[in-house]
Parts: sequence; C-alpha cells; structure tokens
Amino acid sequence: MHCVVNLPRLLLVCLVLWTTACQKEVYPIVKPSDFTKAQREELGDAIQNAIASDRDNFTILPNIPPYDTSAYWYIQNLYNQVTNSIRIDNQSPDNNRWDLARPWRITILDEGSLNAFAVPGGHLYITTGLLKSLRSEHELYYLLAYEAAMVDSKILLNRLMSEHNGSKLVDILEGRRVADGTNARSLALIIGDLDFSEEEVLLTDESTAELICETSIFERRGLLPILDRLSADEGFQWLQNRFFDVPSRRDFIQNAIDLENCGTFTQNGGYQNHVLSVLQ
Repeated sequence: MHCVVNLPRLLLVCLVLWTTACQKEVYPIVKPSDFTKAQREELGDAIQNAIASDRDNFTILPNIPPYDTSAYWYIQNLYNQVTNSIRIDNQSPDNNRWDLARPWRITILDEGSLNAFAVPGGHLYITTGLLKSLRSEHELYYLLAYEAAMVDSKILLNRLMSEHNGSKLVDILEGRRVADGTNARSLALIIGDLDFSEEEVLLTDESTAELICETSIFERRGLLPILDRLSADEGFQWLQNRFFDVPSRRDFIQNAIDLENCGTFTQNGGYQNHVLSVLQ
C-alpha cells in the first residue's frame, strides 16, 4: 500500500503554521536598569501628553487666574524645593542624569477622588479632592516628597514594568506599534491606580523622611495627621494603593525612621491662603 502525500496541501499547512508563529510577538526582557533617565523623562512626557489630551478621563484644573498665581504657584514652588537636589543628580554617572533644564511640573486634576501620582519622568498629578482634604504645608510636602522619592528610586518604573513588558515601553518611546495596542494613553489610564507592596511603600517612606530633612525645615511626619483624618475614608485612593495597613505604617513612620537635624515646621497659614482659599 502506498502513502500518497499531497505536497501543495502540506506546504499550505506549513506556511500557515510559520505565519502564525511569526505573528506572535516575542518581547525581549528589558530590565529597569536598562532604562536611562532620559528614557524615563521621555516616557513621562508621553504620558503627560496623553493625560492632557484625554478630556474624557482627566479633568485638568486650568493653570489660569485665579489658580495660576495661587494653588499652582504655591504647589509648584514646594515641588521644586523638594525635587531640586534630585534633579541636580551629582551622584549619577555623567551619561545617566536627570535633565536639570527640564522642569518636573505639577498638574492639578479637578476631581473629587483623593489621589496623587507621578509619572516616570517626575511630573506629578494631585486631585482637588486630596488638596481640599489637607490642612497644612507639611502634609502637602510629605506627599510631594513621597512621589518624588518613588520616581527617583525606580520603584514607580519597576511597578509600571511589572504591568507592561519593558520592551513595550521602549516601542512606545520609539514610535513602534505594540501588538496588544498598549500606548501612552494606556499607561496614563493605569498609572494613578498602581498598587504598591508593603516593602515598596515603607522603603519610600524612609526615603521621603530623608528627603524632607535634606530639603526643608518641615516636620518629617506629615503623613500621620493625614492618616488620622482620612484612613477610614473609602475614597482615599492614594492610601488604598499604597499599603493600607495603617497601624503598621503609622508605627513605622513614627518610630522606625530615626533622623537627626530635621525641622519642626508644620504651617504658617500659607496652605490655607494659597490653596484652600481658592479651591473651597
């Protein structure tokens, strides 16, 4: 008995299998250490542009009177203060430093949720809902320092890359189409909702305290009065995404971070005058 092989059909099957295999995207591993600060800045700018153009999901408080010379001016000055030493970046190699000429900008989102988040290049977003819930300068300074520390330490980048393969982020930066449709807008929609682990949060709390003491005369425990007022608020999205075990976190901030030469300043009415007065 002879076996008859239908070559045209066999070739067609092989061609289909080969084509299917080729269409499956295989992404090489890109580690956070492979990302330069210039790439992180470029990625942050791309996400910032996506947020600015997505009016369906992001309502931006316009940087015009009366907000430009009050809330925006005040918060941007504090953020410049807390990030200045980070952006000077004297400890990094010459070929991998933050661009000191590129500002890290704050944007106020006109939203009732209590949230704040940064993008990999340092731009920071904070909601009017969260701003209205704060009471003093040192509370705000803590949140600004926390998000800046998370950017500088790569914890934010690591978390973003755990959601999306690093090579996808490279493709987005270089203008290549990603097979699953991931783009800057996709990243913008998830970045304010990323969940961080206990280890990541407590490491950042420690870095935050150091940054506050290095850059200001503010009291370093500005998160504690926020926790006292808002930890039971189900709308406190920032806290929900950053290790919600309040007693453990409170104890760590209160007792475990022992720093010398830190300031004691909490407020002199500046926050009330420049932020709350125009938002409420």
